[in-house]
Amino acid sequence: GPMSKKPLDEAAVLELQADLFAEDVDPPSPLPAWAEDQWVAFFESGGDAAAAEAELARKAAAAAGPPRYEVVHRACFVRAEPSVKAKPVGQQTRGTVFEASAVRDGWVKLSHNAPGFDAMSSSSPTGECWMLIDGSEVGLGELLRLRPPQLSAAALAAALAGRSDLVRFVAPVAYEVVVPS
Repeated sequence: GPMSKKPLDEAAVLELQADLFAEDVDPPSPLPAWAEDQWVAFFESGGDAAAAEAELARKAAAAAGPPRYEVVHRACFVRAEPSVKAKPVGQQTRGTVFEASAVRDGWVKLSHNAPGFDAMSSSSPTGECWMLIDGSEVGLGELLRLRPPQLSAAALAAALAGRSDLVRFVAPVAYEVVVPS
């Protein structure tokens, strides 16, 4: 079945350790309150606690979904390719927030649910829509700003399995917690 999100007790950790043939790897003492997938990451990495924490950060990032950008310049071109020489296929105005499906060399590829995407992608020879993040090279300054990931309170609680002390492992990123109204 799906892996439990609850922290494992000592007996469960020892059982998992035997299942993974990891008897040579000593669990940290005192026992961290890790869920099963974190213990698996720990044992499979040969006892690297950072691997278990990375697994947690990966989970939180997955719960947060794709990166979101906000247009901070009054209007920005959307282009067919990640180049200032590429054909403009539309524009986005200040305050628009959209999801990125890719980020490459200072350019953001708009995801298909971005505002006006269908019209822009149909006039794009590549079918793609790209926006420059920082317009310094063309004398414009900051064009787009990365927004904090949106996590529902439920997704955050699930990702962190109710452990406030784990927030520090994902602390390099600020989360915008969305509470359903």
